[in-house]
Parts: sequence; structure tokens; C-alpha cells
Amino acid sequence: MGFRFDVLKESVEWAEGLYEVAQKLSIRLEDKAQQTSTMAGLFLAAAFGFLKPDNAVLIGSHRWVTGLMTFAVVMFLLCLGCCLSVTWLRPGPMPLGLKVLSEVNEDLLKRSEEELTDRYKENYLRDRLNLWDDIINKRTRVNEDKALRLRIAQTLLAVGMSTVGILLFIVIRSILIRAKV
Repeated sequence: MGFRFDVLKESVEWAEGLYEVAQKLSIRLEDKAQQTSTMAGLFLAAAFGFLKPDNAVLIGSHRWVTGLMTFAVVMFLLCLGCCLSVTWLRPGPMPLGLKVLSEVNEDLLKRSEEELTDRYKENYLRDRLNLWDDIINKRTRVNEDKALRLRIAQTLLAVGMSTVGILLFIVIRSILIRAKV
């Protein structure tokens, strides 16, 4: 064989490794989405737990407080929706299957060992490399899409959490003012 053959063989092995890394990244993005949705769910539960008549006395009858609470709830719900869209099961690129490999191998297996020149062997590896390139590019696009939706979810969570922080500050301030009176 030769250096060119070794380079192509190494490239195919590298592509297989890249696919595994992209698969692991996809799983990590889904795990992060689950963690983010858990946080949003906790804050959403806390927000609904806070909506009691007793707490209305603490914050007064300000419409803007109700607006802030509604805004926070909407942020958490949107966050949950984005997280769900990250983890939603949809078709994605798969590694080379037996059918595809059989098609690629078919032409070579029909030939005798003497007919299989270096050119055939190099073309076989190039074909496999091209298949892997297509699969990895598809997986990369899927991962980029998941990452974008996760980033949006995390931003919505941060906005919702900040809004709840403002509301808590208002409640604490109201309690302190009433305690002084």
C-alpha cells in the first residue's frame, strides 16, 4: 500500500471517532436540557405556590406585580417548551449501516484479489470517508440546532429567575416596611 492509503485509512478512523464525539455531545445537550427544565419546573411550582391570597397582602394590590408574576410564569413555560424541543425524539443521522456498507463493498467483493489495485482500495476508503462526512455534517447541524434551542431555554430561565428575584425583593421590602409600622 503506501502513505496515501494510510492517510485515507486514518481519516476514516478519525471520522468514526468524530461521529462518536458528536453523538456524545448530543446526549450532553439533552442532559443539559433536562436539567434546565427541572429548574424551570421548580421555579414554576414555587411561583404557583406563591400565588395564595395570604401573599397578596404582602405585595399589595399592584397590577405591575401581577404582571411580573405572569411574565415569570410565561418565561418558565416557554423554557419548558424549548427544553422539550431539545429532547424531543426525531430522526437523526445514523452511523454507516450494513446496507450502506454492503453497497460500498459490493463492487470490491466481486473482483479477484489480483484485480484490487491500490486505486480501488483508495477509492473504497474515499467513498467511506465521503459517507462519514455527510453523516457528521448532518449530526453537527442537529447538534447546533439543539444547542441554539437550549441556549434560548437557558436565557428564558434566567429571565424568569431574575423576575422572581425582583418579586422576592418586593415582598421582603413590603414585609420590612410593614414591620417598621
